[in-house]
Amino acid sequence: MNEKNENLENNITSADAENSSKQENSSEGKPGREDITESASAKGRKTARAKTFDIKKFVGIALFSAIAFCFTFFSIKVSFLSFEAKDSILTIGAFIYGPLSGVAMALISSLAELPSSTTGFFGFLMNFLSSSIFVFTASIIYSRKKSLNRAIISLYFATLFYVAGMVVLNIFITPLYLGVSTKEVILLIPKLLLPFNLAKALLNTAITMLIYKPVSLALKRAGFIKGKLDFKFTRQSIVLICLAAVSIIIATVIFVLL
Repeated sequence: MNEKNENLENNITSADAENSSKQENSSEGKPGREDITESASAKGRKTARAKTFDIKKFVGIALFSAIAFCFTFFSIKVSFLSFEAKDSILTIGAFIYGPLSGVAMALISSLAELPSSTTGFFGFLMNFLSSSIFVFTASIIYSRKKSLNRAIISLYFATLFYVAGMVVLNIFITPLYLGVSTKEVILLIPKLLLPFNLAKALLNTAITMLIYKPVSLALKRAGFIKGKLDFKFTRQSIVLICLAAVSIIIATVIFVLL
């Protein structure tokens, strides 16, 4: 009997040991309260950072839109056309915040122009579409691979798309707000519309090249965008300045000849 009792007690003891070890293993697999609290706080911090970034992005978009609108008060008139450097400001904003944000900024700045515009809705439509063509084309190409070479390529592609797009827009929209025939507008394309829009796009390209880096560095220092603050003057920087200078010279010659 004693041997049986001892065996029974040993079996009970070993079973209890197995149960306790299983409970320990299961408790190790489950996250404790402290782990849950830490993960929740981490998620909260990420959400807070995302909200902060969204606010900064919203403020940045509003700031670029306002500056672009202010640039419309400083324009160069050629016949019924006018040049202002607002597309360069919008392009820099689109380089930083993305193509769709660039289109949104073009819309905001064009709406801000509408109350003081003498061309009404069709003038607003022309302003919005023309800015969107340049800004979206440049920023969508640049966003694929953000580098200095890519920025240069994107701006000159935007120039080509802008000139081609403005020819089409002028044929269909200009007769509506100038009250002239489509044939008259077509006759103006080689003499006025094509060279003017080429000069306008080249000037916006040159301005974007020259001020994009300083503007982005200023925004990084202010905490509006993330990135390194270091800037090195390289051979690419010299090439960029030379291309900007050539673009300005060509655009100036075209304006003088017009």
